[in-house]
Amino acid sequence: MSASGLRSVPNPLTRVLLALALPVFFTACPTSESVFSSGGVATNGHLSGATVTCDANKNTVLTDANGAYNFPTGCPGSVTVSGGTNVDTGETFAGELKAPAGASAVNSLTTLMVVGGLTEAELKASLGLPSSVNLLATDPAAESGANYANSELFAKAKTVQQLFQTSMDTLSTTASVTDADAKKAIYSTVASALASQIKATPTTKLVSGSTVAGSAVSEDLVKSMLSSAVTQLKASSDSKLASVKTGLNTVQPATMAALMAPSLATQSQQYMANVPTTVAAGQAMAALIQKDQTLASQISNNASFLSATDPTKVADLTTAMKTLVTAANNPALSNDDRQTAQDTALTTLTSAQTKSATNTGIAAPAAPNNYLAINKDAVALKSGGPTSKIAIADFAGSGATLKWPLADNTQLGVSLLGMGSPNVSAIEVAVDISQPSKSGAFKAYISGMVASMTSSGLRIQSTANTKMIAWARNDAGSQEIYSDLSAEVANIDTTLSTSANQITFMPLNSALERAIVVTGDTKGVIKKLSGTFNVTMVVKGLPLRMSNQTPFKEYSISVPKSLTSSSAQSLTGPGLLGKVILAP
Repeated sequence: MSASGLRSVPNPLTRVLLALALPVFFTACPTSESVFSSGGVATNGHLSGATVTCDANKNTVLTDANGAYNFPTGCPGSVTVSGGTNVDTGETFAGELKAPAGASAVNSLTTLMVVGGLTEAELKASLGLPSSVNLLATDPAAESGANYANSELFAKAKTVQQLFQTSMDTLSTTASVTDADAKKAIYSTVASALASQIKATPTTKLVSGSTVAGSAVSEDLVKSMLSSAVTQLKASSDSKLASVKTGLNTVQPATMAALMAPSLATQSQQYMANVPTTVAAGQAMAALIQKDQTLASQISNNASFLSATDPTKVADLTTAMKTLVTAANNPALSNDDRQTAQDTALTTLTSAQTKSATNTGIAAPAAPNNYLAINKDAVALKSGGPTSKIAIADFAGSGATLKWPLADNTQLGVSLLGMGSPNVSAIEVAVDISQPSKSGAFKAYISGMVASMTSSGLRIQSTANTKMIAWARNDAGSQEIYSDLSAEVANIDTTLSTSANQITFMPLNSALERAIVVTGDTKGVIKKLSGTFNVTMVVKGLPLRMSNQTPFKEYSISVPKSLTSSSAQSLTGPGLLGKVILAP
């Protein structure tokens, strides 16, 4: 028999071998759990130092400064990303991102595909993304020179991310929850709820519009997402969510969804309304929107209304809240215009609370009182020429630029607002300064100061117990300095005026010059500094809020107590995180 005959008419032995081989052949075909991924990029803003876990074998790796990661032996399945620092905002990432097996991009969009079983086609249809985009392999924040390589994908991925982020912030704040695992569980629950709603109502697009800038987020879909998420959280048996269930015990899911959805949808679509093309613009926008806690603060302040069984009875409050959140998050407005718009919105909000109280029979909450705020959320800088402004939004975003070294007689001016009777006493202050991609750092801690409210304003004084320690490390990481600078803060006695529009100026250059001398910088290294520095400041003992009543976020700073031990002085309290750019 010829060879060709064997191929066309298998003998009995050949049939047996084929019968045995076919199951093995089909079993070996790739499945979702046998697709390997060697690495990728985690994006929420790129996440630096985040933990990437291969769900199949629990192997973990860390992302680099640009969010990239690599599994040396590959990952045979989906991945989960948590922790790390968002390079756009400088904030620690509190949520949890996921991506399917074989993906090299991990972000809010791939998370929807994993937690809710959305197909790539379903997701792209809901977001109005072109079919040619490969969501599993395309980093939304990929750069092309100074610009984003795909600004549409960036804007829409950020829009989805903002829905998750603000929902997590608002729900955890309302439930008075700070636990890290609980926040991750909230984030995942919200993402799952959105995916389920998209899948259940395919004709309702999450994002609609013929152009990116003209696109809108569906309030109805966001409302369904929130109602479903709150319902799931209240019914969950997950031990991580026990405190969340307690905190949301009296909350009516439909009412919370109705009150939040318009604000959340409008806030999230700012990324599309103001499509950033440059990376610098995108980072500034992220700092303004992604870090904002206005909605979380207002929902928490008005938590009593969340028990109302008829959402229509808080409709005026919903509208007023949306106006305030929009004003706080609008990148197209200048800082002064945002502040003016928020002042007007707060007045309307008070009236809306009164009407909601009448409609529901629930007492209106008292407006936040007895706190301190920086007028217009900006400070003044006087350096020989005209006085300039440094807005908190600029500091928290693209960075506040300072001419370095400072000119003689440089002064910092603060216009402080005292609302009610702020409760002040002992004060602790800490600062942490570091330069990205370098080992150089400076940390300082001051304790033992006291504060009091006088007829003139906020008086801050040293005491016999006032202490200051400072620690520094050079750029190469090869040298450290530790100094006890208590003598330099032994005679502080200054009053910051709380009179309307009164600016109190404080000498800045002389204080820095003295600090440089005391720390022993005889070679002028500090004066030669340039570039962008990450700065975190914490002030404990002062009831600080933004001008729109939102409390400052809390941060933690640890300052080494010596060069010979691992002990450190830690401080946690309200503060600011941002950037300073030193320019010659």
